[in-house]
Amino acid sequence: MSAALACLRRTSKRRRDAPDHALPPLLKQPLMAHAGAEAAESSSSSSASASGVDGASAAAAAASASSPSASPRVVHFFVRATDSRTIAMHAGWDDTVGAVLDHLGACGYGRDLRLLYAGRQLALDSTLAELRLPPDSTLHLLARLRSTQHPHAWQLASHIASTAAIAESEPSRMPSAAFSLDELVKEFILRAHRANLRLSRYDRAATVEDRAAADHTAEYLEIFLQAGAALALVRLYLSKSPFRSYAESAIKCFVPTDPSSLPMDLLIVLLEFCRLLSLAAGRNELLYRSCRRTLASALSTRPKLPPSMNSPTRLIEQVLPFARETVDMVLDGLASMPMIISPSDLDEFSNFLKVMCQQARRWISDEGPIPSIFYSRESQHGDTWIWRFHIMSMYMLKRLDECLKTLEMDLPLSSESIGVMESQTIWAARSHILVMLTELDFIAAIYEDVGHNLQLVLLAHKAPLNALVRCSKRNERLHWLVKHKNLLCFEARRSLVFMMLPEGKDDFGELHEMLIDRSHLLDESFNYIAQAEQAELHGALFMEFKNEEATGPGVLREWFCLVCQALFSPKQVLFSPCPEDKRRFYLNESKFPGY
Repeated sequence: MSAALACLRRTSKRRRDAPDHALPPLLKQPLMAHAGAEAAESSSSSSASASGVDGASAAAAAASASSPSASPRVVHFFVRATDSRTIAMHAGWDDTVGAVLDHLGACGYGRDLRLLYAGRQLALDSTLAELRLPPDSTLHLLARLRSTQHPHAWQLASHIASTAAIAESEPSRMPSAAFSLDELVKEFILRAHRANLRLSRYDRAATVEDRAAADHTAEYLEIFLQAGAALALVRLYLSKSPFRSYAESAIKCFVPTDPSSLPMDLLIVLLEFCRLLSLAAGRNELLYRSCRRTLASALSTRPKLPPSMNSPTRLIEQVLPFARETVDMVLDGLASMPMIISPSDLDEFSNFLKVMCQQARRWISDEGPIPSIFYSRESQHGDTWIWRFHIMSMYMLKRLDECLKTLEMDLPLSSESIGVMESQTIWAARSHILVMLTELDFIAAIYEDVGHNLQLVLLAHKAPLNALVRCSKRNERLHWLVKHKNLLCFEARRSLVFMMLPEGKDDFGELHEMLIDRSHLLDESFNYIAQAEQAELHGALFMEFKNEEATGPGVLREWFCLVCQALFSPKQVLFSPCPEDKRRFYLNESKFPGY
């Protein structure tokens, strides 16, 4: 569409509504006017003034000179929109009907539109010059007729879109419904949910496959997108309108506090909000980051996705731009001096890569790595997700190699052991590097060269790898390091084993209580243990010394220590050494007669 396509307020004597919000008023004269038209206008003006006619006659002469016959490149017409408003437009004669519809659709009037003139639908590829429209013609904008089972859904979605559009362009004409945009969106979601409930109630004999094919919730949400409601809400949120907060509340209806509570079908709309906000607001916008984080968490925790997301190729192509943003965000954190990454950013990074790897393995059907012909430099597949995902993985591996090299330069090493640190707190704060290496190990199952290069990086930086493993907290996902155990020192291997062991639970039931006198430590302890049931000794002990207030694990450890010292005290002589082997002891027969 030419640059002249714009919206003007109509100054005709006939009463018209205000112009559309999405088309800003053009404050200058129509562009691309012919010199002949200007000459005709000036000549008509001069002749009018010479003959003594008034200003109104001169204006009428100028208007007649600027008719389509005199200015063949510019046309002025009106469009009666679906919200009963009239839009005054300037466009070039070489502009097509499809270009006009695309412009109106981008302004929030929906995707599937048509223009009518004199009861006749205009062809999309027809230019305005071919239509030979009279000056100031009025075209009618209509949504394409559809055969749908959900007319109420179309009505409510269109109402949401038009309300948000008016709130953006003309706050003075703000309808009362705009103050409750979030309630309208909640009502739409509730209707979508009830549509499937009605399906289950009235069609109980239907099979699972039939119900999946007739997923009314998915159809409702597709109507929400096709009616332009999502686009209109985003435009209102990004505008300077005083009512943008209502659009934010409406969008947040698709962003729950707990992503696991998000219904599966709403992922389609949430993905569209992420796409629109990413294009219009950028990666640093707060609402966009919240939507993207929720999308990552919801996708990674869903064992089953909506039918529209069942194609691995399509889902990867939709998610890959967001995954690349999170990778860049995490790598920027590594490039900083403290190498600190926030836990929420790290979780979002892991969730997106988890989804990518899962869908990629579905695509290759777990038959092994993808052949290198699909992503090598010599291949002709540079526009596919396989190539882009591989490039992103290799770039991430390169940056991690540089990070480990920096850590190795700052690491004080001992000649006897690899990975001896001065400050374990600093290294524990860098455990996110192991998380990134873990994700690369998962990607290695898809790209063979990623696994080979990962092995080379770990081999070249054994010292920082050992330091990270030794100071890392419990993480069951580090089991992949077992494949590289030859690179780990003894201390790192022991830490890895402890991290892989399941965490113990303090569920002991009733405690066996003991009240011990320090002066008769061994005798009273023996009596308590001897009188206890076997099942009680399998649980926990509650230990307290007489005339002392202290209790808890510290007192219990002290009791164990004192009992062990008393048992092996030379004064007690409870055990006697074995004559043949001094490392063995037997009960002293004089202390235990008849044993």
